[in-house]
Amino acid sequence: YWNMMILTHADRPRSLIDSVPKELLLSDRFESLFYGYLLAMYDINAFDLRVKDPLEMFSGYSRSGMGLVELGNSGTEELRKAGEVKFAELFETMFKSYKELLEKSRDKDSDKVNEYKRKIIDSSDNIVLLTDDVNLFERDRTGMFLMSRMFALCMKLVTVGFDRDMPAYEKAAKKYAQFSDMIMSTKR
Repeated sequence: YWNMMILTHADRPRSLIDSVPKELLLSDRFESLFYGYLLAMYDINAFDLRVKDPLEMFSGYSRSGMGLVELGNSGTEELRKAGEVKFAELFETMFKSYKELLEKSRDKDSDKVNEYKRKIIDSSDNIVLLTDDVNLFERDRTGMFLMSRMFALCMKLVTVGFDRDMPAYEKAAKKYAQFSDMIMSTKR
C-alpha cells in the first residue's frame, strides 16, 4: 500500500509526499530511506495497538477489523482455490490472530496478547519462508503470494513494534524495507 501511495503521489504538487522527489523514491537508496522511516516509526511508538491500528497505515483498512477480516478471508479462499492449503491456513491464522490481538490489547489481557503475538509471528515467519521460494512466484497468476509476503512482513513488523523488541524490530524493518525496495525496483 505504501509503495503504491508513494508512486502515485510522488512529484504531484501539494500531494502527501510532495517534498520527496520521485528520483529518490525510485533510486537504489530507497531501501535505506524506507528503513530509516520504519525506525522513526518505532521511535515515536507508532505501534501501540491499544490506541490505534498501525496496519491501517500500511493497508488503509479500518480499525473495526471488518475490512481486514474480509481481506484475510478472500486471500485464504484464493489460496485454497489455488491448492495452497497449508499456505491458506497460515494466512488465515495470521489475519485472525491480528484481529484478536487488536481486541485483546485494548482489553489488556496479557496472556491472550502474548498468545496472539506468537501466532502472528509464527505464521508470518512461515509465510515468508514459503515465499522465499522463487519458483512459487512463477505459478502466482493473481499476485496472491506476493501480497501474502507483503502482509506477513507488515504484520510481523507491527507485532514486534508493539512488543517493543528493538532487535526483532530492526530485523523485521530491514526485511520489509528490502521487500519494498524490490517492489520499487520494478519501477526503475
